Amino acid sequence: FAGGLMGYLASRGGGLRAESFRQAVIVGSAMASFNVEDFSCRRLKTLTKPEIDQRISEFKKLSLFEEIRI
Repeated sequence: FAGGLMGYLASRGGGLRAESFRQAVIVGSAMASFNVEDFSCRRLKTLTKPEIDQRISEFKKLSLFEEIRI
């Protein structure tokens, strides 16, 4: 998670804006989710950019929801 988060922040140059951190959290979460698919970091060795893009898209879909009334 931390590697994806920090890597995103470092590569995008978005500074310390809240939006940059929100995006970095999603990228970090997506990258961490690949790590649990195989032992240690082996899955990252075969990972492609389209797979990362698809996973981030799936995270976006998961985070969109209607107002919750309790």
